[in-house]
Amino acid sequence: MQKTDKIRKVVVLLLAIMCASVAWAQGNTDTEKRRIAVYLTASQKVDSDVKRLINNQIITALTRTGRYEMIERNEAFVKQIDKERTTQLSGRVSDDQITKLGKEYGAIAICIVDVGTLKEELTVDMRMVNVERATVIRSGFADGYYSGTSDIRKIVDKAAADMLGTSSGTTGNDKGVMINGVKWATCNVAAPGVFAEKPEDAGMFYQWNRKKAWAAATREDTNWDNTLPSGDSWAKANDPSPAGWRVPTLDEIRKLLNESKVKREWISVNGINGYQFTDKETGNAILPAIGDRQNRGRTGNYWSSTQQDRYRAYILAFDHNSPFLTDYSRGNELSVRSVAD
Repeated sequence: MQKTDKIRKVVVLLLAIMCASVAWAQGNTDTEKRRIAVYLTASQKVDSDVKRLINNQIITALTRTGRYEMIERNEAFVKQIDKERTTQLSGRVSDDQITKLGKEYGAIAICIVDVGTLKEELTVDMRMVNVERATVIRSGFADGYYSGTSDIRKIVDKAAADMLGTSSGTTGNDKGVMINGVKWATCNVAAPGVFAEKPEDAGMFYQWNRKKAWAAATREDTNWDNTLPSGDSWAKANDPSPAGWRVPTLDEIRKLLNESKVKREWISVNGINGYQFTDKETGNAILPAIGDRQNRGRTGNYWSSTQQDRYRAYILAFDHNSPFLTDYSRGNELSVRSVAD
């Protein structure tokens, strides 16, 4: 009987320990999420709808990481800061004032976002500030041309990814695919130094030997650079490819078009037309039909780094019939698909 009582006590004790462990684990999981607040400032040129969209996208980008949760009274927190701002002679509040209020509202960190516009270009500058020390613990930045909500969301996501150390595109991490002796990136270049997320994504447009990116979603560019790019080849300083990659040469594009070693096929991926180039031994790469400013979505036009003359440069072009080599005015905006450096 005594032996049975002892066993019962041991079982009860073990169960108590297990319950306590589960409770501790659950409590610890809850505390892993950092309670944050978001405060957004914007120039007068940014209208209220754009600000609202950016604010909501920032909250989405932060909370979907699973590392952060919003304070319950973020709206009241923002209104209180705006009230403080109106009482300041400068019309501004410091990070110290923002973090002090954030602490009062139960946040352990504040995401402060500065938004600006210049014509069709949007800039998003983000920083995460610790409320205890009022020090910046993370920061991120992104900019780009926008014509609608999807462009704005992409820019905000890039800034958030930069701040959080995640990726909304990829930098030099594209593994690439070897096709006829040349390693091609699997995605187009998006913003300078960044690949697009997926092979069928448009990326961004570039003029020959220039690093400035133009949004592939915008049909009209009111601030278009009409001057003709100079140089006898695409300079490394002007190459928008991520580190370890570069704009391909004419000879490298010729290798891609070698039908004895590379199969090419007009295909559609997620509703996006393009050409798939397949090395018969190693793998394939898909180049979407992004077109150019005047002919988007029906053709593909990709720069080489090789000039044809002082006015034109060689490109890889294709429509549904076939891919081919041709030349194009340097001043046009075309896609870039990089090769390994």
